[in-house]
Amino acid sequence: MGYARFEAFSRTLHADDGAVKVLDQVDAEIRKAFGYERYGLPDYFAPGDESPAAPFERIAFTRWWNAQLAAESRRDTALMHKLAPGVPYISSNFCFMYNLNYIDVALQAQYSDVVSADPYPTATLAYYGRERALYQTGFSTKYLADLAAGTRVCIMPQAFRYQGEAPTPDRVREWASQAVKNGADILFWYTSGPFRFTCPAAYREMLRVNHIVGGMNRLIFPATRTAIFVSTATLAANEDRAQHGWYTLYGILGEQVKTWFHFVSDTSLALGRQRLSDYRLVYATQLEFTDSATAERLAAFVEQGGTLVLFDPLAFRRNVDGAPLTAVRERLVGAEPGPPVVAAELRVGAPCFGWSSGTRLPLRAIRHQRRAGKVAAYAVTPPADARVCATYADGHPAAFTRRVGRGRVVYFAAQPFGDSGLAVSAGPWRTFFGTLAREAKERTDLGIWDFMIPARGDEISVKYAAPLE
Repeated sequence: MGYARFEAFSRTLHADDGAVKVLDQVDAEIRKAFGYERYGLPDYFAPGDESPAAPFERIAFTRWWNAQLAAESRRDTALMHKLAPGVPYISSNFCFMYNLNYIDVALQAQYSDVVSADPYPTATLAYYGRERALYQTGFSTKYLADLAAGTRVCIMPQAFRYQGEAPTPDRVREWASQAVKNGADILFWYTSGPFRFTCPAAYREMLRVNHIVGGMNRLIFPATRTAIFVSTATLAANEDRAQHGWYTLYGILGEQVKTWFHFVSDTSLALGRQRLSDYRLVYATQLEFTDSATAERLAAFVEQGGTLVLFDPLAFRRNVDGAPLTAVRERLVGAEPGPPVVAAELRVGAPCFGWSSGTRLPLRAIRHQRRAGKVAAYAVTPPADARVCATYADGHPAAFTRRVGRGRVVYFAAQPFGDSGLAVSAGPWRTFFGTLAREAKERTDLGIWDFMIPARGDEISVKYAAPLE
């Protein structure tokens, strides 16, 4: 469900072709089933400033769309099991070409024997830049595998020229290695076009890599008590096209600190496919909009001894029905965000989280969202029981930690990860994540993050109908 697919649901684009009547029917259905009789079909192409209801319309629409897909997947899977008993069936492919789109993995994974996705790094490079492209295959695989919660995972790495870039043997090994070390059970390469003739060396490497992967021992994935929380509601509300926040946490925790973690979503918790009680440390980069049940689950997680790190200064502001979540925010954060402020970094006063006094923490401006353009930073007055751990340049508080029940909340009034720059060069943020990992008794420097299919190994003999070179 990429951004362009919203064209079909736009009254603005279809005002003159007779489709408005159908869109009115869709609007009524969304309002009744998912919009609390208030929020219906959003128009992503309407001119002018959006209304205050627009974020909630996007949430309602995305929930409705995913419900339609889930129902179709359930019917298709049941039919295929009847027609071909025992044959694994992929009910739908999660199109992760250059982002994660808005498909609810946890919801859809219930109705498929295998879940699949097709991440393409050269497309990611073209749309979002090198930093966001570097780990696109690994990030997409782990996101899919974790939220699928036990359903087998098929990854279709890029094996064709796209957006002016082509696979090379080195890239083939890199992309396959990222997929395998993050949970791919199957590699099913996407070879659009005459790949065997246009990229013969990469084509041969693809065959060799699959021969190696098909015969090697399975990787053993480490245990973990750390999670990155996925708010499908905030994803839709913010129209977050690139998922820089989750991607940056993947890059820092995995590729830099080299510790293990899981993605956990609001839907997977609601369905019982994942449990917060399995974790002791949870990171959230966007959590402004959520349903009250999920908010209560997160509050209980903290009160029962967990650590919740909030990188979203607006966390727990609104229920998906539009009502404020004031009580939960007060329990966990103990303060409301003030007016926006201009900030490019945070500064550490007294040593904390492994930071020495005077450490400067870079902040990245938000990109590829509705609110793109500048750093999301707000004034905040910490509650009396909080300990300030970072300030803005003018000395005013910007981050603090406080005890809540048997656990704690670490709150940042500025969003550090507006783009993916820190995913590849975290600087002092790496110290923060490493310190929390050690406090949670997580292993760091795990060898699985260095897994790489060798450049040379067992070869296979293939007879071609025509010469490759």
